[in-house]
Amino acid sequence: MAQFTMHRRAVVASLLAGMALPGLAFAQEFPRTLEHAFGTTEIPAMPKRIVALSDIDFDIALALGLEPIASANAGYDGATTSPYHESYIANWQGEPVEFFSLMSGVPFETILAVDPDLILATGAWSLDTDYDRLSAIAPVVAYEGANEDAPTWQDKTRTAAKALGLEAKGEAVIAEIESKFATASAANPAFAGKTITYGVVHPDQLTYMSVAGDTSTTFFNLLGFVLPETASQFSAESSAVSHERMDLFDADVLLFAFPFEGDAAISQAELEADPLFVRLQAVKAGHYAVVPANVASAVGYPSPLSTAWALDVMLPLLQKATTGE
Repeated sequence: MAQFTMHRRAVVASLLAGMALPGLAFAQEFPRTLEHAFGTTEIPAMPKRIVALSDIDFDIALALGLEPIASANAGYDGATTSPYHESYIANWQGEPVEFFSLMSGVPFETILAVDPDLILATGAWSLDTDYDRLSAIAPVVAYEGANEDAPTWQDKTRTAAKALGLEAKGEAVIAEIESKFATASAANPAFAGKTITYGVVHPDQLTYMSVAGDTSTTFFNLLGFVLPETASQFSAESSAVSHERMDLFDADVLLFAFPFEGDAAISQAELEADPLFVRLQAVKAGHYAVVPANVASAVGYPSPLSTAWALDVMLPLLQKATTGE
């Protein structure tokens, strides 16, 4: 799925304060050898100059307590970083991170110029064509498995932690975020067993995102929501909904995201005024909510800090949509 366009939003510095972990205790078990989708990577010593080749990898690095020297833009529309990263960057101890754009492909010269000793690329999109050239610059930590979409954010976090000798730190990060979901689920029993449908307006279609295995489905399942029977009609390969069958989106709770603005198949105002949409039971009963564009990206392309942040933002929206109040 295409990367979502996002806008920076003000976020209080304390939003992810609970994610802070004790100081690093680096394991001195180097050299390390990692097997991944593109072969084998040898890491001779604990890296000190890390480049993050995606916003997911930048996020993972921050969650592990690291300060990359350079990273692909973690924000969009001219923003260098996402809102849930701002408090981390404000407390940067090392040299300022150099952000670079991937809009025209990987800027190999920029990466070479910062002299990295590791390229973190568990969430990178172009390794099938760029891996060899990148590995000539520095060891590359790639995703495991056949493609970058298969691993979960937990898998990617574990891969990065293993490369850096920070396995215990990685498990602590994962456990804390999973605990946040368990706590939220227990505190909101009204979510349990409620059907939920999540739609996204793309440039060419209305997309039914609520299919088994989608990252958004996992996000809502962890809170107690379940898929409606209608979901069995869709898959990742067949997810378009025609205007005439907008009724397929109906559920106990209905969520929609509009991340493409002027390029969308239909605007938010147009959809919400459409008679077929207004007729949906979820809409009539007040069980409809809009997912903010940057949250849609965090849910669609999850990483540790983005997932924790998305949960904090979505909880009040889900509570209101569930009760209809």
